Order: sequence, then structure tokens, then C-alpha cells
Amino acid sequence: MKFVRILLWSALVAVIVVAGAVALLPLYLERHQDILEAAATRALGRPVEIDGVTLAWSLDSPFDLALALEGVRVQNPGGAGDGLFARAETVDLRFDLAALRERRIEIAQLVVHGAEIELVAGPDGGNNWTLGGEDVSAAGGDRVRIRSVRLLDSVVSFQGASGALWRSDVERLDLAGLDAPQLELDADIAIRDTNLSLSGYAGPADAGRWPFDLQARSEGIAARARGTTSAAFDLAGLAVEIHLEVQPTDALAPLVAVDPLPNGALELGFQLQGVDAAYRLSEIAGSFRSDAPPGPITVTDGTAELTSDGGWSTNLQGRVGDRAATLNLAPVSVVEKPRTKGRGKTATVAVA
Repeated sequence: MKFVRILLWSALVAVIVVAGAVALLPLYLERHQDILEAAATRALGRPVEIDGVTLAWSLDSPFDLALALEGVRVQNPGGAGDGLFARAETVDLRFDLAALRERRIEIAQLVVHGAEIELVAGPDGGNNWTLGGEDVSAAGGDRVRIRSVRLLDSVVSFQGASGALWRSDVERLDLAGLDAPQLELDADIAIRDTNLSLSGYAGPADAGRWPFDLQARSEGIAARARGTTSAAFDLAGLAVEIHLEVQPTDALAPLVAVDPLPNGALELGFQLQGVDAAYRLSEIAGSFRSDAPPGPITVTDGTAELTSDGGWSTNLQGRVGDRAATLNLAPVSVVEKPRTKGRGKTATVAVA
């Protein structure tokens, strides 16, 4: 009995010590919050601010420790625009305790709640999403590994070099394999009130190229993009095959901001390449099936080009109904009156 009492008292003391350490850890973290901000700033290569830090055990596993960062703000890098790159209500860091016991810092999952992320591409080809932080492992320190990221109830906006703005409401976005050669994506988003399910993967790198396969589905819409790029998330070296199926075409109306669209079924495929400061489309082929005039339209071949300064051109060959047709489009500068200047369109349409 004496041995049992000693064992019970020892267990009670251990529980009290652990509970006290856990209770005091949030106070320690709060007092050393500047250390966390400095570490995040070095890792991301841009200023990071945090309003508060709390501690909790992950509900998914009793062996995972969750660190919650409240009111996180990440600034834009120099030269990539003013203001914030991202802000989040909370960011949960779920550590792997088994890795900590082996003196390795591994974040099993990083969960971001209520974020607003603004992606901006500049006219010179630069952007604000390329991170330039320090490589801790190269500096002789312990490497921080992140296995997966989950984004919940957030908003992601993208502004291209032309100034066009796209906004996506993210219900859920999961990125897995951040510590592996292949990155996997699974997400539910909404663009202009159109719900889309995304899935795909990127990597592993092969012969200096980064392969990827991305699929998007919605009611009446199915799209797939397969290709490679010269580096992860590098649009300049893009080479991709895109295939789109829409039935009925009304499903596209919110996305292209054209309503109403002619009723029918659309199928389109083409090759897209990023060359210097331009994007070139080739092998454009597809069809639009409809009983309404002018009848079915078939594209047998075509090319198009879009430059960073807003220039573009299109050449399509195919059939309208049972007649062969060619369509050429390009912008031209026109001056109709001394006080009127603008940018118009010229079109050459030939129907055999």
C-alpha cells in the first residue's frame, strides 16, 4: 500500500507540474510575442504583426499542440504595392509533439481562419506573393517544416498587371504535401456567386520543369488545365493544355459578366504558353452546339496572343453552320474627330 501511495503522489505531482507549465506557457508566449513576430518576419521576408497568442491542445490528436495567433497581419514587400499582403483573424499552428521530442520543429497543419489575401502582379513581371525569407536550415538552425495548410472562410483577390481585379470567396482550401515533392490541392470556392470545386496536384519537378494538373467543376462547367512551368507558381514559363466544357452556356454568365448568353453547349480546347511578356494561345479548337441561328459553330484551328501592355490579336478558322469561316480580330488606335481619341477594334470576317 505504501508503494501505491508513493506512486499516486508522484503521479499527482507530475500532473500539477505539467498543468502549471501549460498554464504559465501562454503568459510566457505573450511576453515574448515579439520573438514570434521576428521569427515570422525572417521566415516570410516581410514585416509580420501579431495581436495575441494563446495555447490549446489539438482536438484531432492529444499528441498535437496547437498555438493560436490572433490578429495576424503580413505587409507587402517593398515595391509590390502599399498596404497589407494578408490579414487573418486567427492562425492555428498545430505542432507535432513527437517531432519536438526528436528536436525537430514540424507543424502538422497550419489553419488560417477569416483571412483576406491580396495577390498583385506588376507590369514588370514582379508580384507580391513570392516569399523572400531566410532559409533557417542553411543558416545552421533547425528547419521549420509545414506539412499542410488549411484556409477557412476567407477571401482571396488577384489584381493582374492590366489592373483587372478578381475576387474569390474561399469556404475551404487544403494544401497538403508542403514537405513532400508533390503538392496536392482540394478546395471549395466561389467566384461571382458561382460555386467551384477545385482539385489537383503540382510536382515533383522533372528535368527543370514543374508539372501540374488542376481540375475545376461546377454545375454545368468542367475545366481542366495540365502542363508544366519553369518553377512553382511561375506564370512566365507556363506551358499548359486547357480543356473546357459548358452545358448549358448560361452557367458561364456570372463568370464572364455577360447575360444572357446564347443557349447551347460549348466545348473548347487550346495550348497556352508564357513567352517573355506575352501569353500565346495555339491549337484553338472547339464547338458551340445550338439550334438557334446562326446554328452550330465549329473552330478547327486558331491562334491568339495577349501582351502585358494590353495588346492582343486573334485568328480563328472553322465553320458557321455548313459554311467555312475565318475570323481575325485586333485592336487599333482610331481618331474619328480631333477631340476624340480611343482604342477600337477591327475585325475581318470571311464566310465562304
